[in-house]
Amino acid sequence: MSESLIHSQAEMTQALLQLLPQAHSHIRVFDRQLESFPLESPAAIALLQPFLARPQTRLTLILQRPEATLTRRPRLMDLLRRYAPGFQLLQTPPHLDHLADACLLIDDI
Repeated sequence: MSESLIHSQAEMTQALLQLLPQAHSHIRVFDRQLESFPLESPAAIALLQPFLARPQTRLTLILQRPEATLTRRPRLMDLLRRYAPGFQLLQTPPHLDHLADACLLIDDI
């Protein structure tokens, strides 16, 4: 896989939509409020649904402020309800609130 620097939200969206289909077992996201990664978009949901439907796959969202995701991301919350064994939404402990970088890991690479 080639490396590229992402300069805009549009480039982030494009990169995310290219990476999600490559996931085989794990997708992990660390972010403040899930603002960096457009996982609520219809295109991302369309890619996440078949991923979560496969056995032994895991989507883990690790958020510093999960409230917005719980209240303003109905498509993701629907996936959480339907695929609960493979979808975790976790809140970071307060001592990690100072971290500002977002991170997406797919299959531990």
